[in-house]
Amino acid sequence: MLATPHITVAPAMSADPVFAAIEMHREALHVYEAEVYYQKRKRKGRWVSKENFREAADIYDTITSRLALSPIETLAGLRALTAYLASLNAYGQVAGNACLYAIEVWHLSDAMATIAEAMARLLPADAAPSTH
Repeated sequence: MLATPHITVAPAMSADPVFAAIEMHREALHVYEAEVYYQKRKRKGRWVSKENFREAADIYDTITSRLALSPIETLAGLRALTAYLASLNAYGQVAGNACLYAIEVWHLSDAMATIAEAMARLLPADAAPSTH
C-alpha cells in the first residue's frame, strides 16, 4: 500500500471545506488501495488491470476530482492541501502495481488552478515570494 503521511488537519467543524475534502480523499485512497491489493491477491500476483477494480477506481477518481476542485477558504487550508498533494504517490505504484496513479496529471492541474486562485484571494498582493 502507498505510504500517505497523515497530515494534521483542522477540527471537523472547520469552515474551510478543503479539510473535509482531504479527509474524504484519504479514506477513498485507502479503499482504492485495499481493492487493488485484494484483486492482486485474488489473482495470485498476476497482472491486475483496472477492469478488475473498476468500481473502486471510478469512485476514487470522482473523489479525487472533488478534492482538486474543493474551495480553499483559509491559509491553513491552503497549507494542508498543498502538503497533502505533495504526499501523494504520483509516480505510478499502488499495491506494487505500476501505472496505477494515486493522482493523475489532470487532477494536479485542476488542484494547481484552485491553489492559485486561493493564493490570489488569501495572500496580500505585495507578499514577497517564498524562496522555499
